[in-house]
Order: sequence, then C-alpha cells, then structure tokens
Amino acid sequence: MPTPTRSVVWAHAVLALFLLLLTACGGGEGVVEDPETPTTSPQPPTTEATTTTTDSVEPVPLRLAFDGENCTYEGPAELTPGPIELTFLNDGGGFAAVNLVSIDEGYTIQDVIDDLGPEPSTGHHPPWTREIPGPWRVIGTGESHSWEGGLQSGLYAAVCARMSPLGVWFGFGLTVEG
Repeated sequence: MPTPTRSVVWAHAVLALFLLLLTACGGGEGVVEDPETPTTSPQPPTTEATTTTTDSVEPVPLRLAFDGENCTYEGPAELTPGPIELTFLNDGGGFAAVNLVSIDEGYTIQDVIDDLGPEPSTGHHPPWTREIPGPWRVIGTGESHSWEGGLQSGLYAAVCARMSPLGVWFGFGLTVEG
C-alpha cells in the first residue's frame, strides 16, 4: 500500500496530466481551480453565460452525483434565467470532477451527447461549447462541491469526470428560456 505522501504525489500527477489534456484540446475558456481551495464560494459573473445572482431570488437546486461508473442528475430539464446552485457529490472511489458548459447557438444537447460518444468517453468538450467559470472542480471520494451562479437563456450541459483512469459521463442538459 502506498504511503500517504506517494498517494498525494500520484493524485497531483494525474490531475496535472488531465489538465494538460484539457489545455491541449483547446476550445474552452473555463477557469481551472485548485482542488485544495474551499468549495462553497460563489464565482464572479462573466459576460458569456452567467449573470449576477440576486438575494431576492432563491437559486434552483441542481444535484449531480457520481458513483464511479454513473453520473446521476436530480433537477429540472428546463428553467428560466436566473440563479442556480449546482451541487456535485463524488462517491466514486477516487478523484472526480464536474464541468458545466454553455452550448453555442445552432447546436443541441443531443449534439453534445453524440460528440461525447460511448461512455466513459476520454474526450474534451467540443469547441462549440464554452466552460462556465466556477463549477469545474476536482474533489476526492466522499466530498462535495457546490457552486452558485446565474444562467442566461441558452442550452447547457454538464458532465462527471473520473480522473484515473480518465472517463467522462454525460450528466444533464438544461434548456434555459424566458
């Protein structure tokens, strides 16, 4: 059994490799955050897909759970623009991550599923999607990550990713209209 120090070094090496793969694929404009940072701080709005949340409107809860082989979503498939709270739970037996992307006009949620291919995939999100800054976070087994932000009208998709061996599962698609 490896010592805790070796496990930490190995986990960081796997994370570095995964981040290198994400960077090499291009197309994303997301923020990759350190998995050691607190997981409950809200992220600032961007001009692309998120908006400022308001204190007077409760965020819509979206829950994504990963068990190591399946990505399970609890929440609506359609909602109006406004605040959401995305909670990711990792019960997968290793490091895992969540990612939320906006889908460019002219593409559909089914296009994302088709591009992902058979699960688990090892691909990066397509170039016609944009990472939403904030949700991306690598967490350990038994940990959770919550992100609160706002969504404007459009299509969105989320995935669960296992870090080692690398695998990506489709989590959910969202239609935001209003």
